[in-house]
Amino acid sequence: MKKELVKLLSISLLFIGCGSGESTSNNTSATANSATNTNSTATTQTANTPSNTSTTPAYKAINNRGIGVEGKMGNYTVKLFANNNETAKPQERHQGVVVKYNGETSETMAIQDTYKGKEIIAGIYDGDKLVKMSDSISVTDVPVVIINVK
Repeated sequence: MKKELVKLLSISLLFIGCGSGESTSNNTSATANSATNTNSTATTQTANTPSNTSTTPAYKAINNRGIGVEGKMGNYTVKLFANNNETAKPQERHQGVVVKYNGETSETMAIQDTYKGKEIIAGIYDGDKLVKMSDSISVTDVPVVIINVK
């Protein structure tokens, strides 16, 4: 009886300590779905982009959980984009981004630190309608990157 109890306890601890691996596969498929959704969204946004702005990059800028970064600025929604597809790195540091437009300032948004040395673009939306795209800005080693949208 004692041996069976020890055996059962050992097996239980093994499963608890190692996990079932489901969260990793779910995160991978969620990231893949996110990239797929981003590509189809970017195509739609390009069609709605005002003529005085640059084209919408193919990928959403992500945080270290692999989630596309969005924030609020008054009645607008701000979405951050990049031309490269980053892989989510849960242990990676964050870089703050603030967008300024028409005298308003967005909340500070956190992107994954792997964007340093790369360029990002901010899109300002009123609901689903693109209002304005920023010029591309290089992410540098500063506490907060400020994007001024003209």
